[in-house]
This record gives sequence, structure tokens and C-alpha cells, in this order.
Amino acid sequence: MSLYRLLFWTSAGRYQQIESSLLDGTSRRTVVSAGFLTLSSLMVDTASRQVFWTDSGQGRLESAAYDGSARRSLVDRGLHEPGALAVAGRHVYWVDQGAGTVERVDRETGTERVTVKTRLNDLTDIISVVRPSSDSRCVSTST
Repeated sequence: MSLYRLLFWTSAGRYQQIESSLLDGTSRRTVVSAGFLTLSSLMVDTASRQVFWTDSGQGRLESAAYDGSARRSLVDRGLHEPGALAVAGRHVYWVDQGAGTVERVDRETGTERVTVKTRLNDLTDIISVVRPSSDSRCVSTST
């Protein structure tokens, strides 16, 4: 298994793009450089080796492989002002600042869209925390 030590970032302004490099700043490369209106947020999923981003100007949630290949739109309808992202399990979650909601879809297919929470004001960020089950710990039963 190869070890990834990567850094990803977005550039705003006239030439919006998603870029990456090694953690020491070397091997800088452009991941995705076209088709954006307003890049809002970026999330990296190490399990699937994908980057996810929202474009609040176009009302979209998209993804691509680490190298920029396999770009696809997961959600491109009904988003008012998509922002921050989080990945947990097989879902990608996002904040829709315009609608005051937190929603999710399947990270691979973009299906099974669910509104998780409504009537939230002034949303700015979202973080997922997944902890292994406590049933996996070792327990001694000897006397």
C-alpha cells in the first residue's frame, strides 16, 4: 500500500482551480482547472482517493480522483448556496447556506439525497467524526 502525503488547495479569483503538492511543497500540480464559477469548499476523502468540492456559483457538488481524472457532478440541482463539506462512511455531507440545511448523498453515485437537518441559520462549517465501535476493544475475562 502506498502512503500519500499530499496537500490540496483551491485558488479563487479569475483563474479558479484545485491544486495539489506533496506536504513539503514539491511536485505541485493542477488537479482541476476549468468549469468553476465560485469554488466554495474542498474536502479530501482518503478512503476513495477523491477530492470533493462545492461550487456555490453554479449550485453544484462535484468530485474527481486525486489526479483530476473521473470528474463528475454528484448534485447539480436544488442547491442554493452549497458550502462546507465532510465525508463519513459512504456519504458526503454539505452545508447549504442559502437553504439553511445540512444534506448528504452517496459519495459514489450521488443518489440517496437526504436532508439531515433544516432551519439552521448562518452555517459556516461542518466536520464529521467517526469513531470505531467500542465493541472492538480487547476485554480480559480471566479470573
